[in-house]
Amino acid sequence: MGGEVGAAEAEAFGGALLLYGAHRRRRPPRPHGPPRWAARIDNASWVTAAGLAWLLQPWGLVGAGAATALQANLSTVDDWLALTGYCLLATLSLIVMEMYAVWAPAAAEARLNALRNWLGQHQEQLIVTLSLLVGLWLTAASVYELVA
Repeated sequence: MGGEVGAAEAEAFGGALLLYGAHRRRRPPRPHGPPRWAARIDNASWVTAAGLAWLLQPWGLVGAGAATALQANLSTVDDWLALTGYCLLATLSLIVMEMYAVWAPAAAEARLNALRNWLGQHQEQLIVTLSLLVGLWLTAASVYELVA
């Protein structure tokens, strides 16, 4: 019974993402510049940047990973090592980016500016594509779990 509730919730979440992606796809993109708060980030201290990095993580994906880990049978050392590896890998990407910015600030700034420009030009397509893909995946996985 517990697996059925999780599958139904995942299906509802997947359906919501599909609806959101379809809505954003039909809505014509409106031109907009960067938000006002983004200009202040460029001059933020390292403490503020680290706090914002923690706050702005993709918590939905972190939650999905945690839910998967909670469903895992953590009865062996291998299971605990796999969970620890997942947590380290999830955090490592953030640490690598921070260290790159500390050790090579000019190169990091150039790459981050290029990434910021690319994301600004493709934001709408990314939102629609990711919403549809994650929604389809969650819906298909939950339907499979309900049927199997």
